[in-house]
Amino acid sequence: MEKFDFWKNKQKLDDYFFELVNIVLRFIFFVRGLTGKYQYLKKNIELKDMFKNQRCFLVANGPSINNQNLKPLSGEITFFLNRAYKHKDYEFIKPTFHILIDNKLATGEWDIDMIDVIIKKNPNVILLLNAKWYSLKKFNKYVNNNQLKIYWVDISLFTTPFHNKRTIDLKKITYGSGSATSVAFMSSIYMGISNFYFLL
Repeated sequence: MEKFDFWKNKQKLDDYFFELVNIVLRFIFFVRGLTGKYQYLKKNIELKDMFKNQRCFLVANGPSINNQNLKPLSGEITFFLNRAYKHKDYEFIKPTFHILIDNKLATGEWDIDMIDVIIKKNPNVILLLNAKWYSLKKFNKYVNNNQLKIYWVDISLFTTPFHNKRTIDLKKITYGSGSATSVAFMSSIYMGISNFYFLL
């Protein structure tokens, strides 16, 4: 009998492990959802096919971006991430979406007032925020402000080979592993965007 080679099979084992984690996360979401905990996610249906067959640009906050002229992106569908609002062209471009998903905002490592700075620079911005923050007291002023365009997303599921026939549904817990870049990409799929360009 051939000896089991762990390293040869590691990728496959990882896939099974993370799919098992996905099953657990979906089950927890389902049980909590029975109590109405995730009613606020239903609003995300407004994003469905919002920009069908259009193109978008993702602007991350890598150091190289600071030296680029981003003004040609004005008028385009744009996703900016985290602290990319500090870019000199941010107010000129007025990005369509700004994504804040990093837990540094919840822990206090990043000042929560950065949300107010983003809104001041770009009053019509659509914010995509981490759904795990929805019930945190420090986010109450954003939850309760109906004038703001905020959608809360839970993209905690891991991408595995077993999800290839499943759809992205922002009304539920969905795929993306929780990074800001993956939120932008998965959200763009949900919005029907056909061409996705990265500026890193």
